[in-house]
Amino acid sequence: MNLIHLNYFKAVCENDNNVSKAAKKLYVSQSTISASLKKLEDTLGIQLYERTNNNTLEITNEGKAIFLKTIQVLEQYDELLRTVSDLKHGEKHIRFGLPPMLSAMYLPMMYEMIVEKNLEILLSVSEELSPLCLKSIKNKNIDFALIAGLENEKFGVPFLKICETSLQLCTKSSDLNGCAALTMEELSDHPLIMLKQPSFITSYFNDLFAEKKLKPNIVLETNHLTSAIYLIKERKLNSILFKEIIEKEPELLGIPIQGIEKVSIYLVWNEESLYFDKLLDFKNNLINLLSKE
Repeated sequence: MNLIHLNYFKAVCENDNNVSKAAKKLYVSQSTISASLKKLEDTLGIQLYERTNNNTLEITNEGKAIFLKTIQVLEQYDELLRTVSDLKHGEKHIRFGLPPMLSAMYLPMMYEMIVEKNLEILLSVSEELSPLCLKSIKNKNIDFALIAGLENEKFGVPFLKICETSLQLCTKSSDLNGCAALTMEELSDHPLIMLKQPSFITSYFNDLFAEKKLKPNIVLETNHLTSAIYLIKERKLNSILFKEIIEKEPELLGIPIQGIEKVSIYLVWNEESLYFDKLLDFKNNLINLLSKE
């Protein structure tokens, strides 16, 4: 058994147990994949698939169990290669997850910190929403992330609360000049741009609307912050954004919303990534930077 057999088996499972689809994805012949599956079955001594009369494959219960283990083995092998590469080259790629708004708020200062401190690292940023960042941390696909959440949330990974902030209605509507705050009822009347699911902010406000039996006027869902701000400025739409984002846009107004909780920003990390001095240095410098903001 070798990793090629496992990769072919995984590809077939992920393509509806269809050898033809897997072969096209991997740019190999169907016969190559079929022979690999047979070799894997012979090596393991179990049947992974049932061959049906119409020449299709149905995965067995044993095959399903082996598929789950195969995913783990291949992920661990990828992690091993990454560790070996880091050790050989003396460099460190830091994989960082950032939701769109937190990326706009924190990525520039993070880059300046790396330059100022002369940290010999390459920061590789993935823009993902907070729930997906947390999932990536748990799956060990990234090393660090900044995520949004409510006070006293439990994440199941190491974390540090960085600060508190608030969500406001971001608008250019002259009708709201001088408005001290909006109720949830008033908020539901305004055309809204919301983040796509799974989003902490969208889920939180969906729950608030549902509690009050309100139907919000959501006209667009997007995770592209720049596009959302353009539409707010040019098309008189509105969105719910962190106040720090709104304060950077002099043309826009931030209107507080009554009855909502403060939002906390957390740094979360994968403890197993901290086996390199450079990651520890990065973490300590980052915490020191964020604690000043």
